Amino acid sequence: MKAKDVEVLIHNPFHLSRILHHFISGAISVNDNGVKTELIYLVLPLVLNQKVSDKLQALNKNSKLVSIIENHSIEVFISQLDNKTEHTKKKTKHGLIVLANTVQLNISDFISSEEVIDYKTEKDLLLKPIYKAAYILGILIAKERYLTVMNRLRITQL
Repeated sequence: MKAKDVEVLIHNPFHLSRILHHFISGAISVNDNGVKTELIYLVLPLVLNQKVSDKLQALNKNSKLVSIIENHSIEVFISQLDNKTEHTKKKTKHGLIVLANTVQLNISDFISSEEVIDYKTEKDLLLKPIYKAAYILGILIAKERYLTVMNRLRITQL
């Protein structure tokens, strides 16, 4: 399999929709409103980065976002996150479209789902860590105020 083939599989809208669904579900587990809609664009760059994903998988629901942000091994990635979110915006939109056709999404100032899923029920051992990272990221971001997340991650455009 060529690198381009792997990239197509990773960025498949159906796969991305499952990642987004786990993120939203994690956010709902700590905030019934879900997560601020603009913050959905942070999910793919963070979860699809191997270093960040590994850090997220090591955290739990009691962790805080600062434990990711203040990690020196991903400092360069965080400094480029603003550009990476812009690069993955279209893919996120495609994933949301697929997700909205699968489950009932409530999209306004906040985004939430009528159906909440848990990464623990995933049987595929290759996908489970990715879904856990997305779920934990949802929890971490939902605990914080919108502007705090934007400032800490140095996001200037969404």
